[in-house]
Amino acid sequence: MNHKPYKYLFFDMDGVLVLSENQHFKAWEQILKNHNLPTSWMNFNEWIGVSDTTNAQTIISKFELNTSIQALHHQKKQAFIQLIEEGFEKHQGRDSFLKNASSHFKLGLVSSASKIEIEKIVTRENIAHHFEFFIGNEDVTQHKPHPMPYLHALEKANIQSHEALVIEDSYAGISAALAAGIPVIGLETIASIPNAIKSQVEFYKDFNEIENWLLTQTG
Repeated sequence: MNHKPYKYLFFDMDGVLVLSENQHFKAWEQILKNHNLPTSWMNFNEWIGVSDTTNAQTIISKFELNTSIQALHHQKKQAFIQLIEEGFEKHQGRDSFLKNASSHFKLGLVSSASKIEIEKIVTRENIAHHFEFFIGNEDVTQHKPHPMPYLHALEKANIQSHEALVIEDSYAGISAALAAGIPVIGLETIASIPNAIKSQVEFYKDFNEIENWLLTQTG
């Protein structure tokens, strides 16, 4: 690997750095149960990659709950934090890829999760030291699939869109990267991706495949 053509790699967290979607979904199920609300209507794929504030708004609107988005988001965050200690599965080759990539590129983490969740997860996974910065839910006013998180990442990195590469797994995340004009590749997960988006992005099964592909791009 060398530095061309990218200066930065931007990573999503959930579904990319850690396979945490099940824990997020379990946390939302717990919140609904705490409010004596049904959970059978929830579609797993529709919640992947979507910000907690958006999901909180969905619940409040659907059930006309007398609570705020911020309050429901806080409840879910606390429920999820309790699940972090369970640990996470990860894509094959993640740790060696991060080690090798951080020797040749700068790395940024761009997530819809809260900062406290990001910090707890990357600390538990022992990968925090690879990243120059973390962008979380609190850092932007619009969330994936809006491009703002990735536009903010470009500003923090002080680079142009063509100088970054995004690694994502969800419809919301890939849409955000494309809308920001940043090249993006996908990691195959259980997330459901519409064909219109899938046709615009190359997908890889794990980090070993991504590293092999990146070698062909950078030499």
